Amino acid sequence: SEVVTATTRPLPPTVAELTAATGLPRKVALEWAVSPDEKVVGYDLARAEEDGDFGFVARVDGRENTAYEDTGGESTRFLRAAVKTPLKDGTRYSYQVRAVNTAGSVSEWSEAAAATTKVIPGTPRGLKASEGRAGAIDLAWSANKEQDLAEYAVSWSTLPDRNFTEAGRIAADAELSFRQENLGPALVRYYRVKAIDVDGLESEWSAPVDGSTKPLPAPPSALAVEWADDGARLQWRASPQKDIARYRIVGKKLFGQEELGTATEPEFFFPSETLVQKKTVVVIAVDEDGLESPPSAPLEILPPK
Repeated sequence: SEVVTATTRPLPPTVAELTAATGLPRKVALEWAVSPDEKVVGYDLARAEEDGDFGFVARVDGRENTAYEDTGGESTRFLRAAVKTPLKDGTRYSYQVRAVNTAGSVSEWSEAAAATTKVIPGTPRGLKASEGRAGAIDLAWSANKEQDLAEYAVSWSTLPDRNFTEAGRIAADAELSFRQENLGPALVRYYRVKAIDVDGLESEWSAPVDGSTKPLPAPPSALAVEWADDGARLQWRASPQKDIARYRIVGKKLFGQEELGTATEPEFFFPSETLVQKKTVVVIAVDEDGLESPPSAPLEILPPK
């Protein structure tokens, strides 16, 4: 027969106008121009992290679909469940796209476009914890410079380097302080703070700081009694704390105890008529915050013969 010729369809043209949006939280938004080739049925996307090699990310079906939001890497399987690795914070990613036609032929890769994911908030600074407050520990820290912070998370532990538990959260536009109340005396706790922005990105934890509660007063000591014609004067060595407000004089009974009186100085007078029978007494120091010392050693007061 006569010779005839035919030409196979050329490869799709290279995709143009690829753009990548910077500053999104753990994702990159991509857009590109629609391919002028009507036989194009989709697009392949490739990604490179920092200066690494490009790897396949996804196929977008449809010639008119020219946008894609990259939120993570390939899915892996863990305990039979798919787990998707998210994009890293504050990391530069480069992208290329190519067109795919009905025959499965592909264009050359486009020119690369790069974007950097949103950076996590800065680590909070200036964290301080109170010392010596009765039943409470107060925290305060400096505000971060980010304008899109949502809140701060506070955690505590009895150890400086592990076993932290969340204590609460403070809104970023509120007063940057936190209080733990109803704590026992002479308690030491460690605290740290992190910032969280409106997209849920979290800063690193601050370095832990320690705070403490006020200890109980020391108990009175060296109780002694001095008799006079009209009664007995109980005296004791005062507690060394400077903020002792009063002393409680308590009588010990076979079952329970009874309140005998209070004193602001380290002495208490018993009239004779109150000492008809033997009394066993202890003295308890009470400071200005209402904290009470352990009871002193007991002293027996015997009526005179």
